[in-house]
Amino acid sequence: MKNENDRSARKPRLWWKPLQTKPVQFALDLLVLVAVFSLTYLLRFDFAIPPNEFLNALTQLPYVVLVQFAALCLSGVYAFIWRYIGMGEIKTFLKAAYWSVLPLLLLRLGLPAQFQTWRVPLSIIVMDTILAFGGVLGLRVVRRALYERYEMRSKINSVGNGHKKSVLLIGAGRAGMLAAKEIIAHSETDLEIKGFIDDDPNKLGLLINGIKVVGLTRDLPILVPKLKIDHVVITMAGIPGPYIRKIAEFCERIPVKVRIIPGLYDILRGKVEVSRIRDVEIEDLLGRMPVQLDVEDMRRFLADKIVMVTGAGGSIGSELAQQVAQFHPSSLLLVERSEFALFEIERELSEAWPDLAIVALVADVGDEGRMRAIFKKYHPQVILHAAAHKHVPIMEENIAEAVKNNVLATHLLGILAGEFGAEAFVLISTDKAVRPTSVMGA
Repeated sequence: MKNENDRSARKPRLWWKPLQTKPVQFALDLLVLVAVFSLTYLLRFDFAIPPNEFLNALTQLPYVVLVQFAALCLSGVYAFIWRYIGMGEIKTFLKAAYWSVLPLLLLRLGLPAQFQTWRVPLSIIVMDTILAFGGVLGLRVVRRALYERYEMRSKINSVGNGHKKSVLLIGAGRAGMLAAKEIIAHSETDLEIKGFIDDDPNKLGLLINGIKVVGLTRDLPILVPKLKIDHVVITMAGIPGPYIRKIAEFCERIPVKVRIIPGLYDILRGKVEVSRIRDVEIEDLLGRMPVQLDVEDMRRFLADKIVMVTGAGGSIGSELAQQVAQFHPSSLLLVERSEFALFEIERELSEAWPDLAIVALVADVGDEGRMRAIFKKYHPQVILHAAAHKHVPIMEENIAEAVKNNVLATHLLGILAGEFGAEAFVLISTDKAVRPTSVMGA
């Protein structure tokens, strides 16, 4: 506790902290509105205001400032937290400006000449509105800039001066922009972005989030040693496997390590996490284009039914289980012989779909007694059979085990599915048998 108190005592005093209180915010805005109105009169008369106009200005100042302040309040400007002000809030300031200009214009155009003192000149109205509302918005932008600068320094100090890895981001599109923004926000990570790589020549030299597009993919052999790059990160949404393979092979020749952010559609939904940057895996390199599912057919096929997924802890089975959960089956049976893999997928699904009835079943699909007991108890209507050995080189050395698991167990499940009246039995991973070049495929 003593150490924590010592650290808190050493924290710098934040002089802008009072800006969080509403009275101080009101006072600062009023100060800006008064100062700007005075400045516009000075500009209007080249800093030499005639005596009669000076008296007019003194008369007009209180009610002009009052109208503008009321417009700020009624528009909801004071509901915003200053340090989070952004582009989305600008429209509220524009709305406030509009509602302040309207009564001033009505007074200017509607009052007769004998009320000249109350009629604010049109040039003053225009200049004052632009500068006044730009000023109060500027106050908030400065507050946010100070906050972000302080946060970044705090994170850097908390991490220390450890070595940061220099990276290039491949893909200067929206996903790349959001990934860069997330990496910059998490300054405690060990990544330092040196630039973007993009094959669109029109983007070359442009800045995205303050980061320059430094070259095309073919420029990597020059840029990697020049910028002392540790690795490149692929940040493109929906990138096909062949293109990932091309980049990976190109980087291997340089050589430089290539990594990828999986699930870049999540980035577009604002769910990116810097921690999800990982090495390129074999699944990324599959030259298969995404298949567009017929959602309505899938819903009719799976909704309100008892669905069994075998091999649910594997790479294919776990993804199948995730997809099935979206269509709200009455219950989802996860069959897996690896207890740890089953625990992981069951926990993941339970967090994502808390209302879904999930049954985790530790079982070997080749064990007739265990599988018969499961069918008898749960009577699955749809069976997605993904439990199979899939790595050809290993199974070539273990042919008997491949036949036992991929052939005999599949045959057993087919028999049980028919015996217990299942509506559908879908066998996954039949692709190796299309043109078999191995014993396992045959």
